[in-house]
Amino acid sequence: MSETIPLFLPEITEDDRNAVDRVLRHQRVGFGDATREFEALFAARVTRPYAIATGSLGTGLRIALTGCGIGPGHEVILPAFAPVVVANAVAFTGARPVFADVDPRTLNATSSTVEPLVTERTRAIVASPNFGNPHGADTLAHLCTKFEIPLIENATEILGCLLGREPSGRFGRIAVFGLPPSGVVCGGDGAVLVTHDDILANACRSLRDAGRPYVDPEEGLPSEVGRIYQHERFGFDSRLDELRAALAASQVRRLDRTIEQRARIAERYVCRLGGIPDLILPTMPDGCTVAWPGFVVRLADTFTADDRDLIIRGLHRHDIGATNPYPVAPLLPFYAMRFGNRPGDFPVAERISARSLALPFHHGLGERELELVCQTLELMIRRQTFRR
Repeated sequence: MSETIPLFLPEITEDDRNAVDRVLRHQRVGFGDATREFEALFAARVTRPYAIATGSLGTGLRIALTGCGIGPGHEVILPAFAPVVVANAVAFTGARPVFADVDPRTLNATSSTVEPLVTERTRAIVASPNFGNPHGADTLAHLCTKFEIPLIENATEILGCLLGREPSGRFGRIAVFGLPPSGVVCGGDGAVLVTHDDILANACRSLRDAGRPYVDPEEGLPSEVGRIYQHERFGFDSRLDELRAALAASQVRRLDRTIEQRARIAERYVCRLGGIPDLILPTMPDGCTVAWPGFVVRLADTFTADDRDLIIRGLHRHDIGATNPYPVAPLLPFYAMRFGNRPGDFPVAERISARSLALPFHHGLGERELELVCQTLELMIRRQTFRR
């Protein structure tokens, strides 16, 4: 193959470049007007009154947890199958992460897998929907209401989704959206928190700014003149800069078009790969509008994690992007040693993690490129079947 087919490729349009260029021309690249404009635009998109932009998803999750009062001596329940940054955020607060298995159909934690884990030390539940399927957040929200604890959402992979008529990110007390280069909105790996709670929003604004008290820019001097710094709490240095905010705002403005474009690519994949018996394709339950953050398939149960990894390496040899999405976080050595988790403790998550692979998914994937990906994937599966 003469050209690489990348795993992801952010769509950068002329509007995006112009938005970033305007920031550069104003010679203001730290936190400022472009970031506040992005926050207002994002809050309106997810229909929540407050948005707080931060430098990264991991720090955003830590800010959300800390803002909700999570700390040493507490327990936080979260999915066993989710980006490891979610578990790390909980562990960094000093709280104990308690891992729940996931549903084999939605691949998300549900009230039935989470409720048995609730104890008197449980202080929050984290929802982290996978691969664009928002199901489960609503039932977890009801569970949190029952136990009077907050639901914190990692809504990165469901930006632009609807569960019924509700936009993603509206079920928890606070939700965090990562803005990775592979996502439906690219913000250079920044993130944004959304909430309906004004007190929590101001606490999060302070936490992202090294613990300085939040000052409404409309009530004081322009930020360019500086201010006398004070600190009211421990905090993080995690403001979203103007360049990334301008890029993300430009991409939010065309989010509906991006979602439509990604849906067409996903449909082509489903049509092309639907007849392969060794593949399990993503299925979305009724009542959802999916934004397709990527396209992840699963191998049949006859394949092992080693088989999957060899198939991925075969795709790489043909210059085709592919990866394994997530490990089972509680079985990673640093969690297993600390909390005593063992293989077999999370059977559904372990089966999913061992056999999942993400395929190229981006605006540059034309008919020819998609056909090459599918042909090569079929070839690698056949070869691995014969080797076994």
